Amino acid sequence: MKTPRSILVLRFSSIGDIVLATSPLRHLRSAFSAARIDFITLTEYSPLLEGHPALDRLLNIDRSVGYWGLRGVGRRLNSNGYDLVVDLHNTLRAKIIRSQMRSVPALVYQKPYWQRFLLFRLNRNTFPPDYNILKALNDVLNPIDRDITLVPPNELFISAIEIESARIFLHENNILKPYVCMIPGAAWPQKRWMPDRYAEIAQNIIDTFALDVVLLGTSQDIICDEIARYCPSVNNLKGLTSLRRSMAIISLAKMAVGNDTGLIHIAEALGVNSIMILGPTAVETGAGHNRSGSSTVAINLSCRPCSQNGKRPCYRKEQYCLTQITPEMVFKQVRKIYTA
Repeated sequence: MKTPRSILVLRFSSIGDIVLATSPLRHLRSAFSAARIDFITLTEYSPLLEGHPALDRLLNIDRSVGYWGLRGVGRRLNSNGYDLVVDLHNTLRAKIIRSQMRSVPALVYQKPYWQRFLLFRLNRNTFPPDYNILKALNDVLNPIDRDITLVPPNELFISAIEIESARIFLHENNILKPYVCMIPGAAWPQKRWMPDRYAEIAQNIIDTFALDVVLLGTSQDIICDEIARYCPSVNNLKGLTSLRRSMAIISLAKMAVGNDTGLIHIAEALGVNSIMILGPTAVETGAGHNRSGSSTVAINLSCRPCSQNGKRPCYRKEQYCLTQITPEMVFKQVRKIYTA
């Protein structure tokens, strides 16, 4: 394959997966510094990649665009003269767009559907012991660059103006001390650790290290309100911040603590050491930390991981993968990161 001069990268959702996609994106920029690199995603997620140093142009489409609209998107993209398409999603949406770009060589991420089926349904783990989602994503680029000695870390960008705006916002909300970001929400209830245990961790952080604790989440993350009732000392910013404002606030934090969710991946991509609390998901599903200074807290059970994203309800009366994670286990990692 000839050296590409213009590259289109596809990844439409969701937050955590787009953040993970910035690793092969950095690889592309390093390998082809003179190439034009564009990235297309859903409109709701495009703020994630604003100002990203590896990108020349950020494109987006609305989630509601149907079959014929996607074909039109593909035709318009085909007229842009790309030398290479890198599809890091390989969904029906991506396939429809690529169907209109048949003359453009494509590198496509092959999802481990069969391995996941064996793992989730038959409890047979056929993944390599050292399986890493970042390496799997970067391996897509092997046909054009086999020199992958180090897998690039994830990376996101926050401007100085956004940082200063976040400082003003925090001051207006009486958050004046260094703080830890707590991100307790998740798309699926099966991935959420219990609010009383988050509250215990928050109070220990406040008492032990004299830090503030800031709760971040969308307006639907009721768990933030529950934590605030257990621990009134926390600063509950649930529903008060945009995605970019949340990113700026996270970038200023001493560390982040939360479930397997997009904002924890964002924290790591912004250089903030994090603690990821894993319930039904695991490294085989793309979960787990990627920074050397971060930590993952999980219980080894024969039934986990049980689904790709935590959507599948637990068959037990008690969800042991979360209930057996104690505040002491998590706070031990908090202390380790903060005192390192």
